Amino acid sequence: MRRSIRTCTAVAGAALGALSAIAGPAHSAPGADAIIQETIFRFAGTGADGATATCPARRRIVGGGVGSIDGTGGSIVVASGPVDETGETVNTLDGDIARGWYAKVVNNDGAPRSFKVYALCSATSDATVEETSFNMGVGASGGASATCPAGRRVTGGGVGTTETALAGTVQASGPVDESGLARNTTDGDVARSWQANVSNSSSPRTYRVFALCSATSDVTIEETRFDLATGSSGGAYATCPAGRWVTGGGVGTTADTVDSSVVVSVPVGESGLILFTDDGDLANYWYANVDNLSTPRGYSVAALCTGGARPARTPPILTPPPRAPGGACVVPRLRGKRLATATRAIRRARCRVGRIRRGYSRRVRKGRVISQSPRPRTTRRAGAKIRLLLSRGPRRSN
Repeated sequence: MRRSIRTCTAVAGAALGALSAIAGPAHSAPGADAIIQETIFRFAGTGADGATATCPARRRIVGGGVGSIDGTGGSIVVASGPVDETGETVNTLDGDIARGWYAKVVNNDGAPRSFKVYALCSATSDATVEETSFNMGVGASGGASATCPAGRRVTGGGVGTTETALAGTVQASGPVDESGLARNTTDGDVARSWQANVSNSSSPRTYRVFALCSATSDVTIEETRFDLATGSSGGAYATCPAGRWVTGGGVGTTADTVDSSVVVSVPVGESGLILFTDDGDLANYWYANVDNLSTPRGYSVAALCTGGARPARTPPILTPPPRAPGGACVVPRLRGKRLATATRAIRRARCRVGRIRRGYSRRVRKGRVISQSPRPRTTRRAGAKIRLLLSRGPRRSN
């Protein structure tokens, strides 16, 4: 059933009232064990900053988001999306496993404020990245969609830029059904794409929209709609039904035009509050808040919900995975990357490019890495060489 609500700026009480006792079936769908991993960063005043929330070993990202602990005013989201083990948007490509969630925000009003970046991490999901790149000129606005291959559905997604500097605004970022439109996407739909819009306020740059796609997940959409007047701000919670919980979520507009700034888009636990949503929690809701900058329009907050036997709460993981000692070479995952991208990742990991060979492949596109040696995530001495096999594309028959 589609729900419509008025603008809400303080809805935690209503969200808590919607929570039912959860008693799931005996088995869980892959990805239903997703738990929250958080990273906190703080502003002393006006400025821009970001952070990455990283999944523990043997877990992968199914979704994520960012929000302020200190209320929704005075800040905007500049980027929020998955990254591979290198931690950089520029290196995150089709087929990668997302290991972290990167977000950056701008704090405009000068008030001290703290933010949480959340990664939703699963040990059972098969979700991998599908990405779409698009270019934006100075002062331009626009967007794109990343679409899952046939037979796969979206568990989460986001948007970021391949450039070092960030100057702009995320206007919308959320899941959509096969129609590709937020206004047609409603409760019970299967998300097939992730749609994002951005406004670029400075030099030309390249953006990437990411969908996290699974062939085995049972996630479906639950959405809540709200309206905003010109120049107003507000938000809403999307709530999963009893026996289901969140793997990802986002916010989009049901109008024909997008002229907004996303302030918060984040999973929250059973308290309904970002402040009390911590490492190891399950996500019960998706909360989003936006600034509407021009004509009155409608918005849709979408939660991607999965179900099954409720997993036990995982103890908080309070420290990041240990780094290799002495600045050693931690071998990055390079399969599917272009040579230039692989080279940058190798150097950042304190390794060196070794012998490069080329071979034919029907599955890996020409110019991208088919295989590597040593294997990803192994540790070698600093400066160790990594050998690569690059694709020539499929062998042509005579």
